[in-house]
Amino acid sequence: MKNPAPAATADAGEFFPLIQNILESSTEYSIIGKDLDGRILLWNEGACRLYGYRAEEVVGRANSSILHPPEDVQAGKPQQMLETALRHGHYEGTVERLRKDGQRFTARVVVTPRRDAAGTPVGFLLISKNVSHELAFAAGLRRAKLFDRAIVGTAQEAVDFITNILESSTEYSVIGKNLEGKILLWNEGARRLYGYEPEEVVGRANSNILHTPEDVAAGQPQEMLDTALRTGKWEGTIPRLRKNGERFTARVVVTPRRDSTGRPIGFLLISKDISAEIRLNEELKAAQFYARSLLEASLDPLVTISPDGKITDVNAASVEATGVPRERLIGTDFSDYFTVPDRAREGYRRVFSEGFVRDYPLAIRHSGGRITDVLYNASVYRDDKGRCSGSSRPPATSPRRSRPRNMRAS
Repeated sequence: MKNPAPAATADAGEFFPLIQNILESSTEYSIIGKDLDGRILLWNEGACRLYGYRAEEVVGRANSSILHPPEDVQAGKPQQMLETALRHGHYEGTVERLRKDGQRFTARVVVTPRRDAAGTPVGFLLISKNVSHELAFAAGLRRAKLFDRAIVGTAQEAVDFITNILESSTEYSVIGKNLEGKILLWNEGARRLYGYEPEEVVGRANSNILHTPEDVAAGQPQEMLDTALRTGKWEGTIPRLRKNGERFTARVVVTPRRDSTGRPIGFLLISKDISAEIRLNEELKAAQFYARSLLEASLDPLVTISPDGKITDVNAASVEATGVPRERLIGTDFSDYFTVPDRAREGYRRVFSEGFVRDYPLAIRHSGGRITDVLYNASVYRDDKGRCSGSSRPPATSPRRSRPRNMRAS
């Protein structure tokens, strides 16, 4: 059965000019046709750019061996490639090539046999592409120890691997943009964080839409980029804006993107919503302030100590009773501030062994020499896993006062 005619052409008169136009206009790939002896018969624009020869210099005049380095020609490499193509239907590999000016480069080459109507080989078609930059890219990644060779063998594998990382990263927003701010890259994390779909912003929107109007009016976005260009990065915590108008706080890092010459071509923005962390910190501060307020509200001296007897916190009444500033009390031994240190030590040891003590008589010695008789009451407090963290106690309450209640710290 005959092959159907190409749908885009009515006859051979239109078909062959179309093929010629495709071959001539292809610039990314070198397309070379040659006979069985290696004489070049076809030379497209991509071959001109890649190898440096004009078509009139090589078509019908030169042998394709001029494109191989001398040592490969001597080793019979060109002939091996052709024999493999004849035997298996094609040859594909990465080989060293030679330009007209003598410069060498690495190319990915595919060689396929050309056959006549009877199936007899009449020549070869060579399609090649310069992959030197891609190989250098992959090698650079390996030198930076970012990837193992088993993960990244070629530049395409590196790009695919990085793309997979960007797409699968959901906790962090990763956004790429050009110098004018147009968004060029938008990962899944950005979609979840800001609410825009990639097709809404990639190549269409400016990253200013992620800033609050007041920050845009104040020139904050440009200041961030200027700092990143000047110092290598900008890092900070700023308010951000979602598609639905909701505001949140994000930790943002901006780094410049540069071309191979070091010229800035854009920026990479990595950000994370830290609103929950800020809220948690505020709640923790509020809880700490509340606990401190309770501690200071007591007219009796209150002290917390660790299991080894070191003071970890005191209130103002403790400072007044001992005559020692808070910063000097913390970290010292609790028993040092009593007239009979061994008895005080025995008291807090009972707390940790029995869980509490009540109305244990002690006497505090003030730094000025004053002695105050007290009743020592204490109990153990534990962390959220039930482990003993220390004890809290009102150690200094005069018997002439009303007896204090026991204190338990959370």
